[in-house]
Amino acid sequence: MLRRTLRILVLALVLAGFMASLAQAREAIRGPNYRTAAPSGWHVDKQTSGGWSVVTITPPTHTSNQRDKALVSIAVTSVKRAEKVAGVSIRDKKSMVQKLISVPQDAGGLDKSFDPRPTTLRHKQGVIYGVHYNYKGTGSTHTATLVRRGKRIYLIQVIKDEDLSELGTVAANMIVNDWRWK
Repeated sequence: MLRRTLRILVLALVLAGFMASLAQAREAIRGPNYRTAAPSGWHVDKQTSGGWSVVTITPPTHTSNQRDKALVSIAVTSVKRAEKVAGVSIRDKKSMVQKLISVPQDAGGLDKSFDPRPTTLRHKQGVIYGVHYNYKGTGSTHTATLVRRGKRIYLIQVIKDEDLSELGTVAANMIVNDWRWK
């Protein structure tokens, strides 16, 4: 009887440990009409400027003097503000996403990874555009997803260094994958 109870107890502890290792700690992020999550420990910085509401999410190795290996930026503004800044109508999302992507001015070797193409963000039609460049001696991939929902434009940018670990890549992608509309 003791052996049977001991086996059940050991099995329960092993399963509990396994389930805990599968659980991923997340930090909730809320913005204008959306929710998402960032990996626990990532730095979340919220700012509002010039009609834009911007959330910047960086990994735990974030330092202010050097560049991050990954960065996710979620920018939200009105359709009118986005049209004014980009200089194009929202009807031409492909041109707008190319004008709104924020590639650093001192980036070198800028190449398109792929042309703007249709995509969806939780059932909302949008466009995605990708570029590749070298910044401060490191190759980076940069994608921008532009989605209109109601009277707002959502621009989600994901910047990842080429030498970013698989875990870092999954963590950065988690922010977009966990997206929910309010």
